[in-house]
Amino acid sequence: MENSNSYHDPDIISQTISNGSDDEICNLLETIAVSGNPRFVQEIMRLVNYPGDAVREQAAWTLGKIGDRNVVDALFTLAEDESSDVRSAAIKSIGWVGDDCDVRKLLKWLDDENVDVREACVGALILIGSQEVIDLFCRDLGGAEIRRQKLAATALGWIGEREVVEPLITALNHPEWEVRCAAVESLGRIADRRALEPIREVLNDDHARVRKAAIDALVSLEGSGALGSIALLLEDRDLDVKSHAIDVIGTMGDQSVIERILSLFADENDIIRVAAAKALSGLKDERSLAVLKDIVNDTNPDVAEAASQALAVLEGRI
Repeated sequence: MENSNSYHDPDIISQTISNGSDDEICNLLETIAVSGNPRFVQEIMRLVNYPGDAVREQAAWTLGKIGDRNVVDALFTLAEDESSDVRSAAIKSIGWVGDDCDVRKLLKWLDDENVDVREACVGALILIGSQEVIDLFCRDLGGAEIRRQKLAATALGWIGEREVVEPLITALNHPEWEVRCAAVESLGRIADRRALEPIREVLNDDHARVRKAAIDALVSLEGSGALGSIALLLEDRDLDVKSHAIDVIGTMGDQSVIERILSLFADENDIIRVAAAKALSGLKDERSLAVLKDIVNDTNPDVAEAASQALAVLEGRI
């Protein structure tokens, strides 16, 4: 194709889809996807067996963007492709044009060998979002296969219906930390207050990633009201959890914890001291000025820089 004006000539478009180079076909398909023009659906569906992976992948995207229910069979053909990129694109597109009839056919890709394809399948099911999908993920959450349980815990959070809250609360006691973590994150996303007390209990979870996720979930559920619970993790044994708690507290602007934050400058770990200095920027309490003035000359340049920035904020220089 010699110029962009050729894209407006139906005959040239059809010829290019049939006989153009891979790059020309992909560029044209991208243009059709943006326009959503269904005029060339039949020509695009014939690309399901095209030899070039990039063309088949772009064809899958384009069929989904056109949004015609009649392309579902072609997309399911592409979902069987040997290329994981093509399978992923096709399954995502099924999510855009699919309905209840497609739910059971999609299930096989939840066990695909490729993680991107599995995630695409979860995304497609979430987009369809029917009661059958909710029931499916609730069954998987209570099933025996760990990978499916984790996917289900994540998916239910994105679906967000009230009926999934209780199954997710039950999953907070799952023996596998990854499932517990996904359940915490989903409950934080849904922000239903039935989960408040169960998530507070998760602050004592054995796994650091779960405790860290619980911090964010509590903020989603009760905002600054979570301060008292999160402050307990200022003594956490895990460096990442402890520093995350400091960061979150710094965003709350509640000066009632100022003494506890100031005490962290005695911590032997410089990461904690840097986090404490940054938190003081958000707390904006004059009691921290003297401490910060001492720390701007700290032997660790990261600590000194964080203290200098916090001091500049408190003194109104930035």
